[in-house]
Amino acid sequence: SGSDAAGLGNVIDWSANSLQMTNVDGDYWTASFDMTPGDTLNYKFWAGVDPETPLMNGGEQGWESGDNNIFVLPTDAPAEVEVPLQWYELREAPYTMEEDSVTLLFKVNVGAQAQLAEFDPATDKVGIRGNPAFFDNPDDWSSSAFYLDPVGDSGDNMFYAGYSRIHKDSVANIEGDVGYKFVLELADGTVTWESRDDRYINIPMQDSSAKWVYFNDAPPTNTPILNTTLNFEVNVGILEGLGYFNSSIDTVFARGTFNGWGQNQMAFNSFSGTYEASNIPFTTTVGADVAYKYYVKWDQSRDDETSVNYLAGITHDGSGWEEPGVTGGGDRLFQIVDAENQPKRSEFFNGVEPKALMTSANVDGGAMTVNFSIDMSPAVQNTSQPFDASNDSVYLFVDTPFFALTNGITVPGDGGDQWLLISDEERERLRFTDEDGDMIYELTLELQLPTLNHIGFRVSYGEPTSQDGSLFTHGSGFAAGRRHYQYVQPIVAENGSVSWPSSYTMPTLTWKVDNLDWETPPDYNTPTTSSESEVEVVREFALNQNYPNPFNPTTNISFSLADAAPVKLTVYNLLGQEVATLIIGKVMNAGTHTVAFNASSLSSGVYIYRLEAGSFVSNKRMTLIK
Repeated sequence: SGSDAAGLGNVIDWSANSLQMTNVDGDYWTASFDMTPGDTLNYKFWAGVDPETPLMNGGEQGWESGDNNIFVLPTDAPAEVEVPLQWYELREAPYTMEEDSVTLLFKVNVGAQAQLAEFDPATDKVGIRGNPAFFDNPDDWSSSAFYLDPVGDSGDNMFYAGYSRIHKDSVANIEGDVGYKFVLELADGTVTWESRDDRYINIPMQDSSAKWVYFNDAPPTNTPILNTTLNFEVNVGILEGLGYFNSSIDTVFARGTFNGWGQNQMAFNSFSGTYEASNIPFTTTVGADVAYKYYVKWDQSRDDETSVNYLAGITHDGSGWEEPGVTGGGDRLFQIVDAENQPKRSEFFNGVEPKALMTSANVDGGAMTVNFSIDMSPAVQNTSQPFDASNDSVYLFVDTPFFALTNGITVPGDGGDQWLLISDEERERLRFTDEDGDMIYELTLELQLPTLNHIGFRVSYGEPTSQDGSLFTHGSGFAAGRRHYQYVQPIVAENGSVSWPSSYTMPTLTWKVDNLDWETPPDYNTPTTSSESEVEVVREFALNQNYPNPFNPTTNISFSLADAAPVKLTVYNLLGQEVATLIIGKVMNAGTHTVAFNASSLSSGVYIYRLEAGSFVSNKRMTLIK
């Protein structure tokens, strides 16, 4: 706002109709005003949301305290005059300005963490860590670039601020936005990271201020604080079945926002065969979301190639984060209820039950192939890197480590940095093909047993072996949908035993940039076939009833071949019109085969599926209910 000064028809007064400023970046605001050379302007800045909301100086209700600012426009002023940068309330920069350097101020509100006793301003510190191109910390962000100082509080709000400085010549060498995060360093040595994605800022060529933020995007709350306890239980039987866990030497932890993603070690319960962490004290609010995951820490002997405990591809402390397919790879979440003791979280590591173990003993014929397919048509419109079917190859990027380890597949890493290091043989093994040119790319993968039915993956395309070629990989980040998760479906007998088909065809995916589709894990307990039909599987050709039935929108169709034969599997409506072809003319080995059918594009109703295998022909009905 300003004084009763008139300039070429413009007026600034002390009312709500004063000159409003425009935010240009971060905490920076600007406005233009016409003045006559020689005029004097008396003014103050006002900031707020309404006249009754006090800001940093309490009763002033948004007005700067102290005397008016005064600006005199020189009589010989040019047509445009830029008033030097000013600082609300402080009246001067909160740091010493250096002409040859860029200084960037960061501010964070840790009021919510103080409310919940996660931060004690008397003993703890607020740090910032980020890209070493700008921040003075190690490449791995293992220590803070600098610490922020308290700069005031209001009610439950608690602000900390600090700055980083870099020579102007160095700014020109920084490409793109710079990532960073705030951390809380507690007196006991615990470091609490923000659990959100990295923050980013573009480094300007002049002194500036990043927009102030709440630590972890969590503002202080008026909701009553709750003192409660948390309880976790996890079954790691699938890892034991694969030979990747030994309860006598390896350990399991519960980690999440409740402990700053630290490590609450879980105790082995020999009666239930699970790991438990009980009565963990936690101060929070009713309805608050808690994010967490389970973490395996292998014994150090797992890294020793001379030890009988050695595990190739495993780092004893660093490889153990779970990738739960039940959450699409994102964090597990639950909501705090109003109780002294929270209900126990009883889960399976990675969301995979021990029954998901596939071995040569429970797979029909002792060997299995899995068929993947994806419609690449939408990738042609990808603005970042359009898919070129005439030149690009399409590859399976297996991201879940245990499926990859058991199948001799290299995990490419989030950025795909390991992909160029693999052999041509492995690359060819993971390459999709489109034999008929319909843009549906297919891959048949022969599995190495034992393994598990849980496969998390992304799809990448490009020219990885050319000198100037590059790969575009869809999916990113850490939230649900960061990658696809698909499952081989089990055959569950009446007696509860689980077996697996000799081949399984996954539902066809449709390419998209992100927010990838992921399946719900299968049911390992509800019978899908009888023990009698299991005997028939090895004796004769048979088409089984689809499961589930009725279904919406996905079901599984299994069939048995007494001998190798060319197979055609099609779906018709009741008018006899073909609505889907699942297999056409492919020679398949003797054994049990299962194909997933996705009817999301069809209307509710009864459909007929037909199997032709050599001279064998069989039809069955199924019901789609939406």
